Amino acid sequence: MDKKLQGDAMLNVLARDPIIEDNARLETLFMDFVAEATLGQSRYPGNLQLLTSGITDRAVRLGLLCSARDMDDVDWIVLTHPGSIIWPVAVSIGVEKNLTLKTLFDAAAHGYRTGATIANFFGKSHRAKWHATSTSGAFAATTTASIALGLTVEQH
Repeated sequence: MDKKLQGDAMLNVLARDPIIEDNARLETLFMDFVAEATLGQSRYPGNLQLLTSGITDRAVRLGLLCSARDMDDVDWIVLTHPGSIIWPVAVSIGVEKNLTLKTLFDAAAHGYRTGATIANFFGKSHRAKWHATSTSGAFAATTTASIALGLTVEQH
């Protein structure tokens, strides 16, 4: 199979097929996000509403809150902590679109997989100069959003 067909086949799998993940692990990662967002409120006193209107505003606020202590989940293989990027996107879209928890978990699982793959691809030399969570996290957030919004492969 030529490289274009291989790439297209991989995009199909990434964008459409649910990832068989350990739901207990996803639940733990989700609860970690909720706990960090809740604890983050003490770092930002005032009127920082958790579930404001609009996907972008909500995601930014949730991301700020859950990364306040920078102690969220860590992927020790690629040295990232992607939950502070993945879950705010998934939850913000989920609230706006009234998604099921199963759909949120599926979007998050794809986001975690994408973030880890990209961080691994970038490698150790990248991590020596850049914060790998933020660089691979952009790809993770994009995939999370794409799955949560039900976008096509082309839109993704």
